[in-house]
Amino acid sequence: MLVLPARRVTRPARYDTAMLIEARTPEVLDEVRSTDAHGRLLAAVTEAASEPHVMAARGVRSLGDVDRSPPGLFLFFDFTCEDPEVAIEPWEHLAGWYVRETGLEDSTLLVPIDDVDYVLVNHARRDKRLLRLAAEQLSKKTFRCYVAANLRANLTVAMPVLYRLA
Repeated sequence: MLVLPARRVTRPARYDTAMLIEARTPEVLDEVRSTDAHGRLLAAVTEAASEPHVMAARGVRSLGDVDRSPPGLFLFFDFTCEDPEVAIEPWEHLAGWYVRETGLEDSTLLVPIDDVDYVLVNHARRDKRLLRLAAEQLSKKTFRCYVAANLRANLTVAMPVLYRLA
């Protein structure tokens, strides 16, 4: 796991472990939460974690299904912004940049259902090493003037957390 520094946030995204539990629709979340398996999993996480964070969300945008087979570098970008509706528009612009400039093929944008610290969470996978991925983005002339500028203009902070499957 790697957490990149974030500014202007009350709760930085700093998690050692991430679990993604998918349901067909948000309406079945209560059914999933009521299962013994979910209860045992949540109890184990709560006992082991110093600061657990559980978030139910629904998918609102997608560039393609995220392949979850190993190996791979899995990215979760937690976004903060004063207005969640404002945050979706920059994501759409930035997703286009990532497709054009870095070859991103899959990405799912999640919006929390409950009241939590993040307005959006973007989930994607890259089949590249971390240093190559970082160099690929940061070396682009348009990264600062387009990606960073769009985030700043929309008062949005993206906190990337990168994981590998255990």
